[in-house]
Amino acid sequence: MNYLLVISLLISSGLLAGFLAGLLGIGGGIILVPSIYYILEANGYQNHSMHIAVGTSLLSMVQNSMITTYRYHKAKILDRKLLSRFTVGIVLGSALGITIANSINMSGLKFVFAFFQLIFSIYMTFFSEKYFISNRLPSKHIFNLIATFNACIATLMGAGGASQNVIFMTLYKIEFRKALAVATAIGSIMAAISSFGFLLIGINQNNLPPYSIGYINIPILILVCLSSVLSISAGIKLSFILSVKILKKIFTIFICIISVKMMSEIFINL
Repeated sequence: MNYLLVISLLISSGLLAGFLAGLLGIGGGIILVPSIYYILEANGYQNHSMHIAVGTSLLSMVQNSMITTYRYHKAKILDRKLLSRFTVGIVLGSALGITIANSINMSGLKFVFAFFQLIFSIYMTFFSEKYFISNRLPSKHIFNLIATFNACIATLMGAGGASQNVIFMTLYKIEFRKALAVATAIGSIMAAISSFGFLLIGINQNNLPPYSIGYINIPILILVCLSSVLSISAGIKLSFILSVKILKKIFTIFICIISVKMMSEIFINL
């Protein structure tokens, strides 16, 4: 193993993840999950590589999302009343996602990640400006059902759920930047719950990389967290400068790139 190369790649991934967390309100999972996965695969840790990538990414997102949420709160963009409506869905969806993750194989996790990211990118590219459902949010039961589904999928993807929650809110005419603020706050809560779950379900697994606690790898976690902190402020500052239209385009491009990359690998390996 080339440790210098691995460390450099993880630091680079952490810097990019932190910058995007600040810029787009995403926790960084869209960058960290594939980065950690490919690094583990390339260095001979094929067993549980996707689960470790997801679990470690989720825990790192707690830090990134909390920092970004605080900045949104200071800017008076965060709608705490809207955020509170997601509570039931966050808890139920995270628990459901962890349960499914414990029984699904690595290819299944890759497919879930890639498929839903592709769907989200298609919507944001072609339909977000043209279609919405209503000017009012759905009833409590429907809202909880959608929030639970979003949290479940986000947990399986190792992401904070920003993409699907932003789409959900914008479908009901919530302004994009406000939706980003709420989705970021959701990500910090959900990531904390889900990462603990990944730690528990992986605690008795064999053939994990060195210094892993369950599906959390401590050296990787430290590197990506430290590097993310260095770049997150720059992303936050830029997010308040750029227009909503440009933010949407950047948001969509990154989702699309990662989903197409992982989806192509799934079909190549069939």
